[in-house]
Amino acid sequence: MEEQVREGGFGKVYRVERKDGIFVAKKVPKGCKGVSYLVKEANIFERIGDHPHIVKFLGKEPLCLYMEWCEDGDLFHMVYNNAFEEEEALPITTSLYSALTHLHGKGVCHLDVKLENVLMFGTHPKLADFGLASFGNKMYTQVGDKHILCPESFHGFYFGEDADMWALGVVLFSCLTQTYPFNKACLACPRFERYTLDQSILKMDNFQKCGKVVLSLLSICPEERYLQDMHPGP
Repeated sequence: MEEQVREGGFGKVYRVERKDGIFVAKKVPKGCKGVSYLVKEANIFERIGDHPHIVKFLGKEPLCLYMEWCEDGDLFHMVYNNAFEEEEALPITTSLYSALTHLHGKGVCHLDVKLENVLMFGTHPKLADFGLASFGNKMYTQVGDKHILCPESFHGFYFGEDADMWALGVVLFSCLTQTYPFNKACLACPRFERYTLDQSILKMDNFQKCGKVVLSLLSICPEERYLQDMHPGP
């Protein structure tokens, strides 16, 4: 039995019940570009191996991938219904930070870290959707939604690892506030222009546990986005 649960620009995701009664996620491409993304995603899964906070790859067929099914949906729908308390948001962030550190150690950048691509298994987050991911760190074109693009990506060359950390900051900010910090992180956005002069406009002083983490991840200086003593959540 197959049930479509998600559709993007380059593919569809189905919930499939196996013969043993276990549900898995089946990803099927759309169009030629979707096929190329699917092939790349399979190669990435095979390179990075397992990690507790990355969705588990179960196998592939010529035109589909199989991954573990996360019954509790994605972080976007959870945040849409209710903002998270700091005690909920911080473990999710540390878990995703661990996942990204693992990816970067394998020479892969995700480049699409956003609420929709964080799947939940109870309170256990799993980074998913590697269709836009890159082998290598050097980037010359923007990749991902405008809300998560790092500031330096608007000036040409940038590093994918730095972009992933900025996007993680956007995820944490959104978990706490149910909104994005900026429409776009460039000087054409008045709120971002003010932020470059005064970080207090994000009102992170209201968050004792997460405020400094948000401001570190959303640092204008890419080298300052890497956090110390970040231990994975449950």
